[in-house]
Amino acid sequence: MNRETKKFSLSKIERVTSRNDFKEIFGSGIRVFSDDRRVRALYIVSNEQIYSIKAGFAVSKKSGSAVKRNRIKRLLKESYRLNKSILYEFFQNSQKSIKIIFSPAPFYPSKDSRLNLDFYLHGVKSILHKIVTLNSGINKIDE
Repeated sequence: MNRETKKFSLSKIERVTSRNDFKEIFGSGIRVFSDDRRVRALYIVSNEQIYSIKAGFAVSKKSGSAVKRNRIKRLLKESYRLNKSILYEFFQNSQKSIKIIFSPAPFYPSKDSRLNLDFYLHGVKSILHKIVTLNSGINKIDE
C-alpha cells in the first residue's frame, strides 16, 4: 500500500480505535483549539521507530441527538481526510508518531441544523497547522 495512492483515504489503521488510546489521549493529551474555536483537538506525540499518524473523533451527547452527533463525526472525518497531508508531510521526515482526537468545541452545541463541511473544514485545517508549528519548535530544540 503506497501512501501516495491512499492520500485521501482514511483507513482503519489510520484511526484511533482502542479504548486505552482514547483514555491515554484524554488523560494526558495536549489541547489545541481552532482559530474560530469551533473544533478542539487533543493529541500525543511519541518517539517511535516507524512513524504513524492516527486520528479519532469524539462528539459529546450534549451536541444533540444521535443523528446530529453522527453527522458531526462524518463532517470532522471528511475535514481531516482532506487535510491530513499537512501532518504527513511533517511527520514523515521525523521519527515521531502522533495520535489525535478531534471533537467540536464544548461551547458549540451545534444547534444549527444547517451543518455542512465548510463549518468544520477551516477549524480542522488550522488545528493541523498549529500542531505542525508546535512540534517543529520541539524538533529544533532536540537538535
